[in-house]
Amino acid sequence: MTMTFRRLSIHLLHTSHCKCKPALNRRQDKELNALVCIMQAKSEERRRAKYTVTLSLLVFSRLEKYVFVIYINKTIPSHSNKMKKLLIINKKYSTLCLNNFRSFCTKFNTFQDDFEKNHIETNFMQRTLLSVGSAAVSLLNPHRGDMIACLGETTGEGAAKYVLSKMQEDKEGCKILQDQPRINTRTVDLKYLERLPDGTLGKTYSNFLIKNQVTPDSRSPVQFVDDIELAYVLQRYREVHDLIHTVLQMRTNMLGEVTVKWVEAIQTKFPMCIGGAIFGPVRLLPKHRQRYLKYYLPWAIQTGTNANFLLNIYFEKRWEQPLTEFHKEMNIEPLKVKK
Repeated sequence: MTMTFRRLSIHLLHTSHCKCKPALNRRQDKELNALVCIMQAKSEERRRAKYTVTLSLLVFSRLEKYVFVIYINKTIPSHSNKMKKLLIINKKYSTLCLNNFRSFCTKFNTFQDDFEKNHIETNFMQRTLLSVGSAAVSLLNPHRGDMIACLGETTGEGAAKYVLSKMQEDKEGCKILQDQPRINTRTVDLKYLERLPDGTLGKTYSNFLIKNQVTPDSRSPVQFVDDIELAYVLQRYREVHDLIHTVLQMRTNMLGEVTVKWVEAIQTKFPMCIGGAIFGPVRLLPKHRQRYLKYYLPWAIQTGTNANFLLNIYFEKRWEQPLTEFHKEMNIEPLKVKK
């Protein structure tokens, strides 16, 4: 009989503010080897067959604040000495590891995992009904984020292809498509952003979240897009929306939302953004409508046209960048409103 191990990948989770992977010396490497714990070992015996085992190893380093999740790909005899050594659980750390195994593993869920979990197949008629229904509800109640998200998925395939092509043409955009990073409280250390110096992108984003009492976890997963690449483009757009608010220095009120929608509509061509930009001003108060027409709308059109493509920005690699430098690099001129 044999035990089969499936190699998935080796992941590195930063739990400190260091920018690079640690170069372990002999003592640290010895410590890591000593802290190897088997987290989960499941086997299923079949008649005249083999054991199929999923083995997860969680390696802690106390000296370097990192966590490694390792999956091993080997087929070795179950009676071998190597297997017997692997199956020895270090009692000192097993309880700690077992209590934290699930929480750590969720950090490494890929977008493909979420896509397969949340994807719902629809035919043409179903998509049409979803489009009409979500559009009607969104017009009546612009605060229904679920309906706006549904509308974006059922009507935005052409625009998503356009955004995908723009990202594929850009070096930073290609890196985003390759890494498929996510923005939520599992992947972004908000406490770290809060400690960054004033004026940096990360600190400004943290201030935005706190001031407006919003969380990056509020973005719903894409469900009705069949192509995984297009689904990721839509998911990325949702998750950077608050960051676009941040870099454009727009509040989350109706005036700020409409202004951001104009910038997004010009750059991404998403129908939901175009609809929000056109119909959103109807809900503005008279005082805000005057300021919108005089300052915000011209600025939004200019920014959407002249600024670098915002979905090509790898925000997660720019947390420490000063916002003034960011604006200059991205050709964004902050709005100046005369009082």
